[in-house]
Parts: sequence; structure tokens; C-alpha cells
Amino acid sequence: MESRGHQRVIVIGHRGARGEVPENTLEGFLHAYEHGIRHFELDVQISQDGHLVVHHDLTLRRTTGHKGRTHHHDATVLAGLDARFNTPPWPDRIGVPKLESVLEALPEVESFQLEVKDTGSRQLQQISKALTRLLAGRERERCAVTSGAFDWITTFKHEHPHIRTGVVVEYAWQRPLDKLRRTGADIFVLSKSLVTQQRVVRAHELGREVSVWTVNDVHTALRMAQLGVDSLITDYPSHMLKVVTGQSAARCAP
Repeated sequence: MESRGHQRVIVIGHRGARGEVPENTLEGFLHAYEHGIRHFELDVQISQDGHLVVHHDLTLRRTTGHKGRTHHHDATVLAGLDARFNTPPWPDRIGVPKLESVLEALPEVESFQLEVKDTGSRQLQQISKALTRLLAGRERERCAVTSGAFDWITTFKHEHPHIRTGVVVEYAWQRPLDKLRRTGADIFVLSKSLVTQQRVVRAHELGREVSVWTVNDVHTALRMAQLGVDSLITDYPSHMLKVVTGQSAARCAP
């Protein structure tokens, strides 16, 4: 399965591999890595004591059963929670990890999309400072900061032009191409429902990459590749990788 320039479309594990293992957990990322995944998307928030942590929801209930907001807890407390609620089965207790721990555990991973959730202006300011420190060294080469908080990602790119960024667009009324231009983002992260030939071509003319979520079936993956997208974000990356490399034609999602 090839994308533009006859290059194979890249498979990106969504929140690690949320359809296969508990999402946004260190063990989940390691599991996907062992199955050949070298590109990941994950969600970034900040803990009460100022650590970048990997968690999607603004609250903890869905994946941990715990009450409260993520940023109201210290990183050690988050690490001690059981993040196996409403996820694929996993034998051992696993918590909410620090971003730094995930990056350190996976030095051979080629790229990470670090999606910053819109947790409010105060938290976003803290996240900006923490990401700037984290990406001051070699991690900058393989990490891109993405967000659907348009004003924030625009400011972040303006202040840190050397850091790759992505703009996450989910709805047509948000005027996707306009957001791409205005934010100055390097990656156009589109909901699969928004992908059109025109948007892909225009993004490439602007020198941007096109990354699409969430692609969990072969038919959609083939259609996205034919439209020329650069990468597919999927809940089932180990299965999708087999499809992309021609090893399987089976549907990814069970």
C-alpha cells in the first residue's frame, strides 16, 4: 500500500495501540513496539506537580475508575492508578505514565505525535514550558507537538519554529485548510471524514504532511492511501502494519 511518491504509507499507533492493549500506557507502547510499530500518537497533559503525563481524557474515570481531573493529581499518584478500565484485557496493573518515561523506554521509535489536550489556559502555559524543556535536546528530532487548540498551537509554533507541529482538525466547519495555513503547522492531522483529494493535494503543495485518524479497516486505509495521505493513525497498528506491508488483507478491527 503506497502513498505519494510511491512511498509506503506510515502506520501510527493511536494512543499506543488502544484496540489491542490498554491505551496510553508504557506497557501498551512496548507491546506495539515489539510487534513492529515505530510511530506513535499519544496524548499529553500536565500533572499537579508539573510533570508531562500521557492520558487522553480530562478526567480519570473512563480508564482508571478514579474520580477527578488528571491535572489535579501528582504524577506519582497517577502512576499508581490502575489504567485497565474499559480497555482490552491486560494481566498486570498499569498506571498513567510520564511522557519522559515513555520516550526513554523507546529510543528506537522513529516518531511521536504528542497531542496536547485543551485543558485550559493555565495548564497549556505549563505544558508549553515543559515541552520546550523536553524538546530542547535530541527528542526534538522525532517528536511533533500536535493540538486542536488552534490559538495555542499557533502561538507555540511562532515561539518555537524549530519544533515540528501538527494541527488537529475534526470538523468541516473549522475550515481545515485555513487552520493549516494560519497555524503554520508541519502536519495536517485530519479526521478521516474530512479527507478529500483537494485537501491532500493542497497540503502537499504547501509542503505539509497529511496524517489521518482513526483508520481501523482495510477499505478506508486503501482509500486514504489512494488519496495520497502520508500516515494512518489506527487503534490496531500491528494488524494494519500487516495490511500496509501486504502480509494480510483481513479487516483490522475485530
